[in-house]
Amino acid sequence: MNDLLRKVHLTRSLNNMRLLFPNEYNFYPKTWFLPEQNQQFKDDVRYIHHLDKKHNRSLTTFIVKPSGLFPLKKKIFLISLLFQMVHKVKEFIYSEIHLI
Repeated sequence: MNDLLRKVHLTRSLNNMRLLFPNEYNFYPKTWFLPEQNQQFKDDVRYIHHLDKKHNRSLTTFIVKPSGLFPLKKKIFLISLLFQMVHKVKEFIYSEIHLI
């Protein structure tokens, strides 16, 4: 039960429930865990951006919050393009390797 108090565990549980009950668990933003869901994330971003362009909207912006062993509030960033994501994730992984 204590695992649900951590955001990562809670989000994984909500994602699992969303798969089982999509209509009941649509109250929180779609969430991906990288790198394990990297391809799904890329596919979803392409689809979402396709819809944005189709409806003449600005590109959807995504919040990226790396998880770690300690709070990294200054490491939260916003992206709207996939190449930004690749750069930021590599930058974060590089900094994490050196922080450990």
